[in-house]
Order: sequence, then C-alpha cells, then structure tokens
Amino acid sequence: MSSKLYEQAKYFFPNLKDVPLPSDLTEFDTFFDWMNTNNANLQALVFEEFYENKIDQCTTLVDAGIDVVALQNQIDQTIERINSEYSSADNMDDYEGDILDIEDRHYDAFFDQIQRAAEEKELTTLVVSGENPHWMVVKDDQEAVVNLIDAFNENFKDSSLELSEVE
Repeated sequence: MSSKLYEQAKYFFPNLKDVPLPSDLTEFDTFFDWMNTNNANLQALVFEEFYENKIDQCTTLVDAGIDVVALQNQIDQTIERINSEYSSADNMDDYEGDILDIEDRHYDAFFDQIQRAAEEKELTTLVVSGENPHWMVVKDDQEAVVNLIDAFNENFKDSSLELSEVE
C-alpha cells in the first residue's frame, strides 16, 4: 500500500515529519496511533460517552486559540436541549426511532459547532465515518484537503471508513 496518505497527513501535521511510518499502512488503528504519536491530531467520538469527546486535547483547536472550554459548553448545551426534546417512548418501535434520530442530531450538533469554530480560524473539520466517527481539524487549504481525503479513501477503500469534510 502507498504511503501517500501518510505524506498528505504530514502536510497538515508537521509534528509527524520525523515519525517513522508504521509497517502496516492499511490498518486504521495503526494510522490512528501514528497520527497521535506526538500530539492529539485525530480524535474519536464515542456516542455512548458523548461528553468525553476530548475537544480540549485537539492540538489544532488549542493552537489556533479557540476557547475549547466555551466550545465544549456550547456543544453540551445543544446536546442537553436535544435530549430534553425526547420523552420516554410508548413502545419499543418509537424508542428505536428516537435513538436513531437523536444520534443523528447529536452528530450534527457536535460537528456543526466544531466547524463553526474552525472556520473562524481558517480551519476545516474532517470526519472519518464509521461506527464511531473520528475527526480532525486542519488548515483550510482546499487543494490539500481534497488530496488528503482522496488519499485516505484510497488507502482504506477496503474498509467501511470514509473521510469527508464537514460542510
């Protein structure tokens, strides 16, 4: 497999320039570990632990001077408002529909808030879709962003993962 993805990532995260490439370039967990060798560059979002999303550890957000505590508070308030809009379900079918809808709304609320904060600092948010999404914030260099997305999607084309930009 090509090292193109890793070279593209080094453009956005210069702290990775001297980090040796892993022996297996096709395993996402290995890529995740490599990305986070020196700094928290790639974050995991676990819906069951939504408030433990580690925004405060995202190196790009912190380095850009974004008030990550205020951002986290905005996200928490939005999530709490969404949660309060749902009442207990009358039957299991309603409950399952509510859970799917609430997860979509949580996802949108989280990434919309991150993207708004990122755009103010000429950054953009990229999301790896999967069972639990992963995300990173990078400088908004559209040509380089497209190259990173293409390299990621090519590298992990045999998995169920896909990288995209938050619009």
